[in-house]
Amino acid sequence: MPSTSRNLSPCSQNSWPCGIAHGSRPTRRGLRAIGCLTPCDLLAPSTPCVAAISTTRALYRAYKGPLYRVARASDKAEADIGLLPDGYASAAAQDAFCAKTACTIVKIYDQSPNHNHLTVAPPGGAAKGPGPGGYDLPAQADAVPITLAGHKVYGISVPAGVGYRNNSPAHTAVNGQPEGVYMVTSALYLNDKCCFDFGNAETNSLDNQAGHMDAINIMCHDTPCKPDSGLDMEDGIYGNLAVPPIPPSSRSSAPATASTPTPSTRATPNPAPSPPRASFPSPRATSP
Repeated sequence: MPSTSRNLSPCSQNSWPCGIAHGSRPTRRGLRAIGCLTPCDLLAPSTPCVAAISTTRALYRAYKGPLYRVARASDKAEADIGLLPDGYASAAAQDAFCAKTACTIVKIYDQSPNHNHLTVAPPGGAAKGPGPGGYDLPAQADAVPITLAGHKVYGISVPAGVGYRNNSPAHTAVNGQPEGVYMVTSALYLNDKCCFDFGNAETNSLDNQAGHMDAINIMCHDTPCKPDSGLDMEDGIYGNLAVPPIPPSSRSSAPATASTPTPSTRATPNPAPSPPRASFPSPRATSP
């Protein structure tokens, strides 16, 4: 449940929202310094996060662990990328580790107590990925540099063939349990191919037929592209809510927000599918 053009919550010493917000001014004092509530803190009293995925910031005020792990092409070494004291990702740590070589994101940490971490997606029943053994490919670590509350951070670029998954999740919705899925993503660089998803899906990486997924989907319809967001419930995408157009002057930094609280119709839990579906799993709060 990331920032949009509205404040996430009032902050104890500042009238600005806790994180970056399109159309509003972010605080420069950080997430922790001003006592703001982050997305999973806001949801905790009634609908606690079962997974909280972000490469840019903490989704709990108290979280101090790593956000993601990168692998270096030159020597295959790996390093966890953590947080600055104010709760934003330490892009400088990535830049130093990956200097003069390329890095990919090989693991995205779940900040919730459930440890539903994401790794590169395995082969699926509908399609296999372009990586070794039919796995998907990891995302290029520096493909999406953005500025968040004055900090340089990195988002995740998901072209065709890139995807992450967790087929052994804890406490995700099953058997029709209610859930909500939240995602912040760009409305640019989309196509009309199925399916760019983030959410809850089968744990066997197969198409178990209609009703076995609850994942946010965003894609193009028509030519030129008219992006819309919907709910991928397997073998069907529903809702198709038009994404408001982004003014050209804002396109370098403005994300689109997709938010779909929905009852689950799933018989099995968890993350999203492998190619051609580029997706992540997390039935609750996420951020760019």
